[in-house]
Order: sequence, then structure tokens, then C-alpha cells
Amino acid sequence: MVLSSHERPDSRSSLTHSWHRLGSYVSSEVCPWTLACPTRASTMPNSLLTALAVSIKGILQRSRSGHTAYRHPFFGEGDLADAVSAEGHALDAAWASPAFLENADFVFYSGLLRIAMARASAPGERGTHIQEAMDRIQTMQCWAKSCPDNFLSRERLLVAELSVLMSEGGNSLALYEEAIALADQSHDMHLQSVARELASRTAGRCGLRSAQQGYLEQARTAYATWGADAKVKQLESEFPSLRTGRSSDFHELGSAHTWSEDRFEAEVVLRSVRALSGEISLPQVIKVILESALQYAGAERAVLCFLEDSALHIAAQAKVVRGHLEMDLSRQPLSSDLIAAPIAYLTLRSKGSVVIEDARQDPEYGYDGYVRAHSSRSILCVPLVKQGVLTGLLYLENALIAGAFNGTRVRTLEVLASQATVSVENAKLYASVEAEHRRRAEAERRVRETQTKLAQAARLTELGELAAFIVHELSQPITALGTYARTAIRWLNRELPQLEEAVEALEKISESSERARSIIHSIRSMVKDSRPNIAPVDIQAAILEVFSVLQEKIDAEEVSISTSFEPGSQLVLADRILLQQVIVNLVTNALEAMSEVRGREKCIEIQTHIGEGNMVWVSVSDTGGGIAEKIYGQIFDSLATTKGYGMGMGLSICRSVIEAHGGEIDVSRSNENGTTFCFSIPGAPS
Repeated sequence: MVLSSHERPDSRSSLTHSWHRLGSYVSSEVCPWTLACPTRASTMPNSLLTALAVSIKGILQRSRSGHTAYRHPFFGEGDLADAVSAEGHALDAAWASPAFLENADFVFYSGLLRIAMARASAPGERGTHIQEAMDRIQTMQCWAKSCPDNFLSRERLLVAELSVLMSEGGNSLALYEEAIALADQSHDMHLQSVARELASRTAGRCGLRSAQQGYLEQARTAYATWGADAKVKQLESEFPSLRTGRSSDFHELGSAHTWSEDRFEAEVVLRSVRALSGEISLPQVIKVILESALQYAGAERAVLCFLEDSALHIAAQAKVVRGHLEMDLSRQPLSSDLIAAPIAYLTLRSKGSVVIEDARQDPEYGYDGYVRAHSSRSILCVPLVKQGVLTGLLYLENALIAGAFNGTRVRTLEVLASQATVSVENAKLYASVEAEHRRRAEAERRVRETQTKLAQAARLTELGELAAFIVHELSQPITALGTYARTAIRWLNRELPQLEEAVEALEKISESSERARSIIHSIRSMVKDSRPNIAPVDIQAAILEVFSVLQEKIDAEEVSISTSFEPGSQLVLADRILLQQVIVNLVTNALEAMSEVRGREKCIEIQTHIGEGNMVWVSVSDTGGGIAEKIYGQIFDSLATTKGYGMGMGLSICRSVIEAHGGEIDVSRSNENGTTFCFSIPGAPS
């Protein structure tokens, strides 16, 4: 609604102007009435509050602006939205008010307006108006503590009205009685009238017809004494029983109220269920639960607890501060500083909802430390149960009014709690699945990293083994080259050079170099995964040739050689160079095993015999110290060694060569001392 320039008042006038509109709309939202005034009457539409604008009459008479309720152009339009707008304008201009009582009256009427708005609003907007009304009540409570004669009756009437809105109303009549008694003591005539009429309407909703009739008659008398004749006529018109003495029938009003409440509760449940079903994140589910509970229950504070490992933990808490919702999602252990713990534990034991009408006055919980410290009044604790298993609880409290959580609200909150339990469990399950997915993804990433590192290590190991293999295989012919070269030099350096011996040594050098070349060729073939160069080989000649190459070392170790060749085991199918490398490795190991033997004969015995399947078996036995039992299972592994030196590649190479020929190799203990290595090689067809 827009004012023309000549209608816009200054700041002082704006405050009074806004209050005129606010008082008009609050009053018109009460009931049909006619405002008594010297010049004319204004008819107001029906509502749930009383004729509160009559009380504005006194305020406007104190105004210096010249605007009065009797001629204000907006007085009596009854639009709640405009009333809220007027309230906002009054707040903006409150600084200009010269009288504190005007501000006090504004807080009082604003509180009644917000209660009216809450009653008329959709479910989604109701909570906001309730919280605004609670803010006004808190302000009035502060004033009532310092000046109870002026403000306590108003505070009690506001609390009574809010109690009616929040509960079934029966318990609120005591609050009306208290407000009426305080108004009578302070001789506040308009408040005496208004309080009695509001009490009569509440009694009517509760079906207390005798009480309703009594309050109506008292209200009529009070209005008449006050001089509000138009209001008296309005009451007599609305309630004919005031003229005839018959009780008024409020059945239709009560039915309409019940239907409205039921529809509101159904809308709240459906809206909350939709909101919960649309969330899967646990923090969001918790936020929706607390917001829905605060909005519907009209509580000041809500706490959600989960039962984990047989102990209660606070998952989140929310409270309304000056109309704004403050949420704390930090997890913390249950503490008597945060909730009334005895009530929570009673809920756990009973697995049922616990309702405390007025904790301050409760004989059992009134002395609880939390209740005394926070002046708690209405407390509700609803269990969260899934398939008979208690999973947590929802704790609600209101420190302003008693009996805020009535039976209907408790039943509806239990429905919400049931849906909340399912949503919380689903969210937890989803969170655990996500955590498991992240854990598996992390595990897979680590496996891939490990596989990459192992592959790199395997390549390095293969390179290392190859290098060790090359060094090991070439060490024998290279050593022989050096030995024969030194021998040839000695023969040539004599006073009378021994040419024949020198030539023989040089021929040995040529053979050793050819042997080294053959080894390198064999290694290249193995790296390329080529098959050995298989041909008939005289096994006996190959063995004797090895002894010839190693004769110098055999003589140095003072080892005797014994051979036993079975007839018919002479020819085998093998790669001569590789076969001789196997024999060289086994004989060399035997020599090294006996290097520390003292006091007994050192002997190497080589035998051949024909086994099953035309396989020729070759055994190399020594009289050394033997091999420890724990070493037998890994003796043929790469880098495994029984010596304090060497690379541990010889026996691994032997096994690879023998297996490449289709044979087998094994180790065993020989007699009391020493070791025997046996390997098989395919015999050549006869």
C-alpha cells in the first residue's frame, strides 16, 4: 500500500502511523467487533485474536502526531500481510519514540500478530512466525523481571496464546487465569477484558462450555466497565447466549480447528518425508531432521543423538537465535551440560517417548543440573527405533512455555522420527559404501603402484641375474686364458725355450677363447629364448674334458677323481657347451666344498647310468661338509648360496640348462659327509 506525499508522516508520525496499522490488523484478526468511538464505528472481520485495537486507543491518545485511530485511513483493513509490513515500518521508526511504553506496547502487539500469522500461515512459514513470537516473549520476560506490575500480565498472556497455538489448549487456561489475575492487580482494564475474551475462546476450542460462558460474561462486563460499548454489542451479536443466558454451541469452531490441525500435521509429515527422501548425504539428512523438528514442534533447541557402541553420542544440535537457525554438526560425547541426561537415559530404557510438561516444576527432574542452569520447561525426547533396535533419540526443548509438546505433536514427531531413522540408516549405509569404494579405490591404486614397483624391481633383478650369469659363466674360460697365457710365458722365458710346451699352452688359450665365445653364444640364445643347439654328445668325453680344464685347481686342492661310466651311456642329446657348463659348475662347487676339509680324503666321484625312458643320469659326489637341511629347498634358487662368497647363480643356471634339455636335477646327502648332485639328460637313440 503506497501513501501519497501529503499523507507520509515524519519519523515520529511514521512510528504512530505504523502502530495504528499494526494494531488495526492484529485486532481485526481476532473476531468481528465494532470499535467504540465518539464519531463512528468500524466493523472488523472474524479472526482468532480479540479486540486488541481497543487498547491501541490509549496509545494513540498519547501520540503527539495528530493521527488517531478514529480517522486513520488504513485502520480496520485486516490484512495480515499489511500488518507485518506495518510492523516493519514501526521497527524502522522505533528510535523516534519518546516514550518507552509505546515500545512496550509495540512488542506486545507484535507478539500477538506473529501468533496470528503462525496460525494462518502455511506449514513451511509457520516456524518463522513462532520464533518471532518467542523473541517478543523473551523481550517481555526481561522487562517483566525488572517491572512485573507493568509487564508480567502481558508476558503471561503472550505465553498463554503461544501455548494455545503449540498445544491442545487445556493446560493453557491456567496461564490465562494467571494473566487475568495479574491484570486485575495492576488495574489494567483493557488487558482484563482482552485476557478474559481470549480465555473464553480457548475454553470453547477445548469443549469447556461452562468455562467458556463464564469467561465471556466476565469479558462483556469488563468491556462495559471500560466503556467499549461497541465491543459489548459485537460480543452479544456473536454470542447470543450473553443476552439469553444460553450456552453458545462451539461445535463447528472446534471441528474446524481440529480439521485444520490434522491437515497441517499431515502436510508437515509429507513435506518432511519428501525432504528426507531427497537426501542421501548424512549431514544433509541430519540438517533436515533438525529443521523439520524445530519448525513443527516450535521448539527452541533440538539435539540428535546416535547410539554407537552402547553409548550415546551427540551427532548434531540446532537452536533458534533471534529468528535464525544455528546448526552444529560436530560429533561429541553426551554431556549433562548439553541436554537433560536423565531424561535421555529414561528414553533409552523405555524405548518410548518421554514428555515433560514443565521441567522446572517437575518433582523428579526439576533439580537436574541442566534444567536448573537453562531454566528448561517443555522437554520431549523421542527414540529412534529401527526394527525394534534403538539407534538414537531426538531431544527437543522449549524454555518459554510449559506443555508445548502435546499428544498430537508427540505422535506426529514419532512418525517423523520413524522416517528419520530410516533416512539416517540409509545415509549411513550410503556413507559406508562410499567409504568402502574409496578404500577399494585407494587399495587398487596402491596395488597398481606396487605392481609397477615390482615390475621395475623384477626387471632390475633380471638384469642383475643376467649380469651375474654372464660373469659366472665367463669366469672359468677367462681364468683358463690367464693360466695358459702365464704357462706359455714361463716356457718361452727359459734359457732354453720349450717351444712344444709353449705351443700346447697357446692351443689351450685358443680353446678357452673358443669356449668363451661359445658361452656368449649360448647366453645370447637363452636371452632370446632360443632352443639349445641339441646334438649327440659323448658324455664321457665331455666329463673328462672338464677335468682337464680344471686339473690345475684339482691338483691344488689335492682332490682325487673317481669315475664310473655305465656301458651304453656314452651318447646323449645335448648342447655340448651348456652341458659342460653344468658339469663345470658342479665339479667347481665340489672342490670349493672340500677346501676346508682336514684329516680325511678329499674325493670327487662321477658316475653315469641309464634310467627309465632312455634318460642318462649323471651324479657328482664330494666328501665335503654337506648342506644344511634348511637349505635343500632353496639351493637351486637364484642368488642362493651356501658359501660366504660367490653370487649364488651356478646351481640356478644348472637347473635352467637341464630343464631346457628336458631333464631333472636334484641334490641329496652322500654317506656321512658330503653332497651328491644328480641330473638327467636324454640319451641319443641307438
